[in-house]
Amino acid sequence: GTPTTAGSESGKPNKNRSHKKVQRPPQPGVPVPGGSCGGLTQLPLQRVKNMMRSNDRVVAITTEAAMLTTKATEVFIEWMTRSGYENKDGKDKRRGLVYSDLNSLLDHYPEQLEFCRDLLPAKRPKWEHLGLDPPKTGTKRASGGVGKSS
Repeated sequence: GTPTTAGSESGKPNKNRSHKKVQRPPQPGVPVPGGSCGGLTQLPLQRVKNMMRSNDRVVAITTEAAMLTTKATEVFIEWMTRSGYENKDGKDKRRGLVYSDLNSLLDHYPEQLEFCRDLLPAKRPKWEHLGLDPPKTGTKRASGGVGKSS
């Protein structure tokens, strides 16, 4: 007889079976199969190239330059994430990162992260962003009730 294929009695491959692998979240430093650059980077290379092209002074971008920029960005993001997590308050039991964890890195590494000051500004009250005067504290609002005069 004719040899049969697994999953089929007639010798024809069974098209109804799907062999989907469970997708796991990417781990730092582990290439993503099917990602950009044949799995060498986790960020999409084409998007990095598009961001690089958004600068009017850039005329041409080689694949090597885009790959190096992509990899450098990934290493920087990983460093910031790890450093932000390690620098958070020891009493804090939360497992995730918050904005203030990353913002505090600007104080720990002022010279190295000077270029990030505009990207990670210190949180300010809403009234400051809107250019308003600060709210008065310690004063009670005047009630507009009937029979009261000032």
